[in-house]
Amino acid sequence: LVGILGVIGFAILRWRAMQPTSVSITKPVVRTVTETIAVTGRVAGNRETLVGTQNAGIIRELRVQSGDSVQKGDVIAKMESAVALSQLALAEKTLMIVRARQAEIMTGPRTSEVEAARARVSQADATVAESKAAISEALPTLPQARATVVQMQARRDLASRNRDRQQSLFSEGATTAVESEKATVEYTVAQADLTSAKLKVMGAQASIGAARSRADAASALARAVNAERRTIEAGPKPETVSVARRQVREAVEAVRVAQAQVGTRDVLAPFAGTITAVIAQVGASVGPGSGIVKLVQTGSPEIRMDVDESNLPQLRVGERVLISSAAYRKDSFEAKVSRIGVQVDEARGTVEVVVVALHPPLWIRPGQTLNVNIVTEEAVRRLFISTVALRSEGDRHYIIDATGGRARWQVVLPGEVAGDQVTILEGLRGSEQIVTDPKISFTAGAHLKIRRKAAKDIAP
Repeated sequence: LVGILGVIGFAILRWRAMQPTSVSITKPVVRTVTETIAVTGRVAGNRETLVGTQNAGIIRELRVQSGDSVQKGDVIAKMESAVALSQLALAEKTLMIVRARQAEIMTGPRTSEVEAARARVSQADATVAESKAAISEALPTLPQARATVVQMQARRDLASRNRDRQQSLFSEGATTAVESEKATVEYTVAQADLTSAKLKVMGAQASIGAARSRADAASALARAVNAERRTIEAGPKPETVSVARRQVREAVEAVRVAQAQVGTRDVLAPFAGTITAVIAQVGASVGPGSGIVKLVQTGSPEIRMDVDESNLPQLRVGERVLISSAAYRKDSFEAKVSRIGVQVDEARGTVEVVVVALHPPLWIRPGQTLNVNIVTEEAVRRLFISTVALRSEGDRHYIIDATGGRARWQVVLPGEVAGDQVTILEGLRGSEQIVTDPKISFTAGAHLKIRRKAAKDIAP
């Protein structure tokens, strides 16, 4: 009995396994759509620049504010050159110095200067007299010293002969050792006296030479101070006066030229546009490369955006672009792609795309954020399926086709999602019967029974 029941149970299970699974299906729907790449863009002028000055200076007047519109050649600011101001100050200081020098020359010598010069002459003459007196005192000492040398030399020679004679007698035993030693000492003393006398002669000669050198120096100084006195008493030379006058004329001309350069200069708008930022205010010092204002050309504004590099195959210069703003929902406008960046941003994986508005509205402003839709395909026929019919495993997308009553896996390439529908770009023919039951699992080739249709075919 148990065996019979087991056979019956197995037969029932096998029968159930062979029964088809009841599923709901949908069919792809063909629709005509316009495909776009939706991104966010920002308004920028097709020309933007920092308007400044080529020479360093100080802003004396600023004639624009942020948001002002200007035409080419309009005065934006008035500058005063810092270099010209410093040159004027230098020229005025130089003029003051040369005028003071000319006045000093033209006035002639002051009484105090003449008296000081005469005092220096008197002092120099006194020094000359003192030097000559020193020579006169030193000259008589030289003959006396020389006579002493002669005497000391004769005494030394006599002592030398006496020493030799005493030593000879002592060696013969004719005299005593005391007499011999006495003669030697007398010779040594005579020799020392001779040396001392010679040194006195040399000292006298040196004293006379030094006195004569001092006298020569004193005489030269006296001549110099006398020449200086005569120059001071004579007054300025004509050529000195002429040079001083010429220097004053040159300094006056330099001041005039510097004053002419100090005037303000106009900073002009290089093109028509809108002032989007004021960078420097009145009184500020600016130099080459530092701007005063930021000017944007708004006659033909550009909208710039970063587009994912995966969209590069769909991008073409000249493509139609639809633009709208969250602030002006009812006032959209068209543009066209004017430029596609030649380089991809490695960090972000994007490429810059620039579009130009064909008829920009009045409300558009530089820096404004806009919604941009780049039209890549117009009136293109695409297959749509319900989003519940699309299945995914990792990066792989597929559907289960129930055509013929058997479950068949089919890989597809989905596109954009529109509500509860998704575009299928690749992988469908259009006649598939696609299972929409997301919670039912199948094995490949499983028997399926179509329960009902989730959607009807829509004719192209």
